[in-house]
Amino acid sequence: MLKKSIVAIIACIFVCSVEAAGKFDLPDYEYIQSIGKEKYESMVRSFYEQDSLLSLIDIQTIYYGSAFYGYLGKGMKRDDYQAARQRGMAGFTAFLDSCLSVTPVDLQTIACRFTAAEMAKDTAAMYKYSRMYNRISTALMLTGDGRTDTTAVHVVSISDEYSLLTYVWRATMEEQALTYSLCDKMDCITKNGQRKTIYFDVQLVCAMEKYNISDKKEPFHFWYSTSINKQKRSL
Repeated sequence: MLKKSIVAIIACIFVCSVEAAGKFDLPDYEYIQSIGKEKYESMVRSFYEQDSLLSLIDIQTIYYGSAFYGYLGKGMKRDDYQAARQRGMAGFTAFLDSCLSVTPVDLQTIACRFTAAEMAKDTAAMYKYSRMYNRISTALMLTGDGRTDTTAVHVVSISDEYSLLTYVWRATMEEQALTYSLCDKMDCITKNGQRKTIYFDVQLVCAMEKYNISDKKEPFHFWYSTSINKQKRSL
């Protein structure tokens, strides 16, 4: 949906600088679940207002908080996207804005919103949505470099995995498998023909799926397990 653009270019620069540092900060899931919906929504508003005082840890809170405060969707359906493209620029933009009102940190939708701004030659909106994508992707890369299942990038949805593959790694997935350590192992090929394997930590995704099909009535709460990766490293 999005060709080579400043979204991918700037995101790659940020990601490479984070990878070079070699230090990772896992999401503080307990803290994120403790802040409450009112504070979470306030942080989302600040994010959309381009508040420069938000730290990368704040951006992590906003991104992962979408799983706990009712702002996580399943991503746009391609048919809906294609239909919206036929409504003219105003209709296309309105469709994307309506999606973001429900899933404000969905990476695919943010990238598509940049596309709409690019098509409309709306420089201000291009800057806004490219910066939003860059801030989120950089915050995600703080959680890991994706090179192993013990340094996997934490995500809240499968669609975000594909977005990161496309716009950050500039790669296409060829094979996918779920590892013992609850990581999506993606065997990919990059635009320049390089083959590489990228890991995404999907403990949260799996926990949400398990909760959604269960008969439990208590509110969803997620405990991240470090023991899985510790066991893996000891083998």
